[in-house]
Amino acid sequence: MSELHSDRRENNGADQRIESGSVDTPRARARSVMTTKLYGGRPSSAFSNRVTSARKKKEDVLVLSHQSLMTFASFVNQQLIEQIAVKLGVHRSTINKIKTNVIDEVSKLNEPIVLQNFKMLWSWRGPKSTSRMVEQLLNVLRGINRWELAAVVSTAHKEQRRMRMTDFM
Repeated sequence: MSELHSDRRENNGADQRIESGSVDTPRARARSVMTTKLYGGRPSSAFSNRVTSARKKKEDVLVLSHQSLMTFASFVNQQLIEQIAVKLGVHRSTINKIKTNVIDEVSKLNEPIVLQNFKMLWSWRGPKSTSRMVEQLLNVLRGINRWELAAVVSTAHKEQRRMRMTDFM
C-alpha cells in the first residue's frame, strides 16, 4: 500500500497499519488532509458549504451569471447589444448613461465596449436571474433573427452551465 494511503506505527512492539480513513493520531489526520489536497480539493467545511449553497440560490440560472453575460457581451457588437437591451426593456436613458460613462475624467476615456455591453445586459438582468428571463432573452434573439446566439444561450441553459468562449467559435 502506498505511503500516501497508510501510515505505520508501532504499538507495544506490534506493527499496525492505519488506513487513511481512520484518524487515530495527529500524523494520520495530517496525512488525510494532505491527500485530499493532492486530489485537487480542500476538505469541505460546514461554512464553505453554506456559502456555496447561498451563492447557488443567488444565481439560479448559470447562463445569466456575471461571467456568462460578460462572455456574451464580448462576442456581440454594441449595436446588437443595444437592440437586445431595448427589446428586453432597458430604457434608452439607461443605455445612454452607460455609453457615456467616463472612467478617466482627465483624458475623458469611456469604459471599454465590452464593459458597456455587459452593463446594458446586467441592467436588464438585475440581482437575480430566472428561467423565465432566459426564455425572454431567447425570444428576443429569435425575434431579431439571431438564431446562432439563441442556440448558444439555449444549449448552455439546457446543460445548466455558463456560456463559454468556445460556444461562440
